[in-house]
Amino acid sequence: SSSSSSSSSETEKRKDNRNKRSAMSFSSSQISIAVSACTLILALLFDQIRNKRRKKRLKDDQHKKIKDCGAFVEIVNIPCPPPPDKHAVRKLANLKFVLKDIFEVSGRKDKKDSSCGFGSPKWKEFMKAKKNISRSGNNDKKVKNAAIVDILLKNGASLVGITHMDELAYSIDGQNEHYGAPMNPAADKRLPGGSSSGSAVAVASSLRECDFGIGTDSAGSVRVPAAYCGVFGFRPSHGMVSTSGCQDFAKTFDTVGWFAKGSKILKDVGDVLLNPADDEKYGIKEPKQFAILTDLMKLADPQGSAAVASALKAFGYDDKYAGKVSKLDLGERLKMLCPSLRTDTSGKTGLELIRDKMHATMGFEIHEALKEFLAFLEKQDGDNNTTITKKTRSLGKFTAQRIENAKKITEQDYENLMKVRGEIREVMDQIMDNGTVLIFPTVPSVAPLREGRSEEGVQSCRMKTFQFLAIASFCGLPQVTIPLRYPDAEGPHSVSLLGGFQTDKMLLECAFKYSVQMQEYFPNYVLTELMKSNPAPKVPGEEEKLEGNKAFAEGKYENAISWYDKALEKKKLPVYYANRALVYLKMGKMEEVEKDCTEALEMDSKYVKAYLRRAKARMILGSFLEAAMDYEEALRFEPTNREARSEMANMQKHLEGGAMDASMPNDDLELAKSFI
Repeated sequence: SSSSSSSSSETEKRKDNRNKRSAMSFSSSQISIAVSACTLILALLFDQIRNKRRKKRLKDDQHKKIKDCGAFVEIVNIPCPPPPDKHAVRKLANLKFVLKDIFEVSGRKDKKDSSCGFGSPKWKEFMKAKKNISRSGNNDKKVKNAAIVDILLKNGASLVGITHMDELAYSIDGQNEHYGAPMNPAADKRLPGGSSSGSAVAVASSLRECDFGIGTDSAGSVRVPAAYCGVFGFRPSHGMVSTSGCQDFAKTFDTVGWFAKGSKILKDVGDVLLNPADDEKYGIKEPKQFAILTDLMKLADPQGSAAVASALKAFGYDDKYAGKVSKLDLGERLKMLCPSLRTDTSGKTGLELIRDKMHATMGFEIHEALKEFLAFLEKQDGDNNTTITKKTRSLGKFTAQRIENAKKITEQDYENLMKVRGEIREVMDQIMDNGTVLIFPTVPSVAPLREGRSEEGVQSCRMKTFQFLAIASFCGLPQVTIPLRYPDAEGPHSVSLLGGFQTDKMLLECAFKYSVQMQEYFPNYVLTELMKSNPAPKVPGEEEKLEGNKAFAEGKYENAISWYDKALEKKKLPVYYANRALVYLKMGKMEEVEKDCTEALEMDSKYVKAYLRRAKARMILGSFLEAAMDYEEALRFEPTNREARSEMANMQKHLEGGAMDASMPNDDLELAKSFI
């Protein structure tokens, strides 16, 4: 019995313990669920906060990009040093400028590093790694400015910003796959052009109150953005401006160029930066003659033709330069005179051949300049695979493709290309030697759209544009880009003047003297060219009128009347009536003449020919007063009209001699005399 009660109590205890454990287990489960729920809620809250911050940051970045058009890599404030003499007059005093991120500049955020960013997120890393190796060899370089920066500062200008550029300067679009494309202030749906995109955009928008911008131009990197953004741009003769402190790209092509909103500042910057020319050989002060490049005109839009016409009109092709304007198919001339081009069997035009040879020559030099950087990227990526996707993963897609193509050019290829280049330069020297200036549109058309272009479209546009750029680049010649605008245009247009070697200051002077007149003439020439390319639809009866004109010229008057009748059946126009009246005049049917001319004048009260024909008919009919009134009306609209004056003089003789219609009242006679 006691053992049974003991057993019973133990059983109860076990039950109590199980219940307690169950209760504890249930509580732990609830706590675990609660903790998980809290963790999830906190995670969601943190995610929401993170998203809000991210959206705010993106919004701020977008706002900043809209505000500065995405032009700047870095804002700086580097003032000019005080003048050596307080009375000294400095050419660029009180002017502000921006600088492409391809030049060395002391005074940037990193005080110990003056190197540029070169449009690549990896370039600074590469330069630091290179500098560390140099330091280990006790070859520490001082922080310094590029030569042109010191020259500009010394002449009174202040640096206010470092501007974006295309990756490694290897593009003319203005797009950078790492940083995007700055906004074109002249056409926000279109590209700004590159590779000196940021400097052109900053000048076009007067960002940071800049007066001019510095870029580089090897194959068009100043000329293209100047044309697309609607500012003045200048590419100097190769070697005329120091490139010391500028990152090498293609050494025999590289030049330092600049942008300005006005031609005066463009010229002033040139006066400061340009080395003295050899005046004995290249001392041409003004153009001696002009050549229109017909092969480029065929590739340009109608506005391009209008731009060239405006330039020639401003220079005075019908006055000062009368007889000194010629047409030149430059590509064909070079093919004919250069032995290496003459034997080409590819079927390409002369300019296409020069473009391709320029690309190949530049490609070799670019790859040579970038060898160390590419090796650095390969080492960083940790992969010796030679495919584009792995080896150049730190590069943008199109930059990588261009570098891969450049690698294929061998040293022997380069030597051969330089020989061809020598031939082309020799012929160009002959063409330009006598003070000839070539006039052509800077680019084929307005800037391409930012969005919606296929890769084929991009490449096609690029290849066409390089035909406009290759001559100056391959031959090391100066070229000035002059912006032109007209109402409701899709974007800016421009015209270029290309001169002989070291005629830089002459071209800048031409832009300064004539650009305002070019702009004045441009809108009217655009209308003319657009009408040529888009003729108005034919007016009903126009074909019948032309047949009537033809019959009249052949003396077939009845046929002519028949054709004009048919024209009038289709549409009643004053010209059809007046033309038929002229035929009736030849046939001696004066009443019909008077009737048709009256119909014409009811439609157009200023139709001088109708007045003259009706006046002649009325004279023959003896209605001198009405005839005199018609001649008077004709002279009111055309005071110098010879026919009206001559006929009025004849009427005066007749009236003074007493020749008049027997039925004409004396009062009418006196009125007729008074009209005369």
